Amino acid sequence: MTRASASMIIALGLLLGGVLGCSRLMNPYRCTIAGKPAPRTAHDYIQRSADHLEAKEMNCALAACNQAIRLAGSDPAAYHCRGWVYQTQKNYEKALTDYDEVIRLAPNDPDSYVYRARLYLAQGYFSLAMADLNKAIEIAPSNGGIMLARAYSVRGEAYAEQRDFDHALADYDEAIKRKPDFSWFYFHRGKAYYEKGDYRLSIQDFDEAIKLGDDEDRKYFYPERTKAQAKLKDALSEAPRHR
Repeated sequence: MTRASASMIIALGLLLGGVLGCSRLMNPYRCTIAGKPAPRTAHDYIQRSADHLEAKEMNCALAACNQAIRLAGSDPAAYHCRGWVYQTQKNYEKALTDYDEVIRLAPNDPDSYVYRARLYLAQGYFSLAMADLNKAIEIAPSNGGIMLARAYSVRGEAYAEQRDFDHALADYDEAIKRKPDFSWFYFHRGKAYYEKGDYRLSIQDFDEAIKLGDDEDRKYFYPERTKAQAKLKDALSEAPRHR
């Protein structure tokens, strides 16, 4: 081999190495949001993904999460970012893989188990969901506020799906005890009372949810209260009258 040939091979190798190195670091995110600067850090990309999700720009949301993972592969928030996008897309297999990684990286974070439990519930895996929710309640601090309250509420939803309304109501009570100003906890408890046939208590909880919720929340709350009021009216009209 001549010296010239060897030099050409070395130069080609350096060129290819540079190209491949750049490709490994290449930013997959090519989206923009008017009036906002380009994201730079992993945290920026996670926030940008949330912005795209709100705008229902799923491909951009996913690309932003992928870049967050490239920048901070050991940050559980980056995998939660992508797992949430996949879950929103109902791509449960990929979402579960990301939530598994979140829990591997943050095994003592109660919220990680709650999010994975929601994913299990969406797929009908009740036992797996309950195991995660029990774990979340076990490791959450007793003064965990919204964190612990959310775990109780989601476990209440799991019980309600199994039509175990007594356990569901007990968990909703625990959630409300810890976060009494959160409208959705009253809404979910109201739904459980409704399904159990206790329409008066159902209406009381829907009233409280409407009082605490914002305009967007009330779009969900008002129809449920109307249904409960109709059921109560029917029940009263059918009740035997004593003379």
